[in-house]
Amino acid sequence: MPGSIITAGTTRTQAGATQITADITTVNTSTAATAGTNFGDGVLLPQIGSGTDRVFLINNTANPIQVYGYGSDTVNGVAAATGVAMPANSSATFIEANPGAWQCLLDSPQMAAYNTNSATASTTLTAANVTGGEASVDLNLTGTLGGAANAQLPTVANLLQSLFGPAVGSSYRLRIIKSSADGNAWTITTNTGWTLSGPTQTIASGTWLEGVVTVTSLTAATWQTTARGTFT
Repeated sequence: MPGSIITAGTTRTQAGATQITADITTVNTSTAATAGTNFGDGVLLPQIGSGTDRVFLINNTANPIQVYGYGSDTVNGVAAATGVAMPANSSATFIEANPGAWQCLLDSPQMAAYNTNSATASTTLTAANVTGGEASVDLNLTGTLGGAANAQLPTVANLLQSLFGPAVGSSYRLRIIKSSADGNAWTITTNTGWTLSGPTQTIASGTWLEGVVTVTSLTAATWQTTARGTFT
């Protein structure tokens, strides 16, 4: 099949995603992601067994897009109707790994990300706060607190929807920083699907807490804290 240029479907569902019909496809139009996530407009891979066993996809837009499997075809083990996020201005190769299963290989993904959250009281972190880098993510909690507060992680379902090409066993370093010098502490709290491990989940003013996020299943993840230090 020759190359083609398409517009990503705006319904953000598998049913409304734009069908890929060429081995080399460029997405030239998409709209901004859902606030707080990397969940964007969608495209649909060909059905496995239809004659295409490899697709080179280019996201030539400034927004992430969601790539869905056809029917029940999984992508990196993720359900077809859920799909996987693909970064803005990136490319990826989708290979038929097994009957009914695509494997996504991102080309030169962004390895590190720095994000901020300016909340001044207890809050739920967005998936975009704690994702964006394949190897490491730094989140700076910059708001001035009036007292001790909780920062709840996003649900694992939201996390997986915002990770770029996630798979079981995917992991990255997450460092959460409290740069404001107000004398109050943040405590990181759990949410649906998480297991938190480590001696403490509290981050005092001017310090950081670091750990490894690991996707343990398509509904669960862990954050194992491994280090803490002073932010200067």
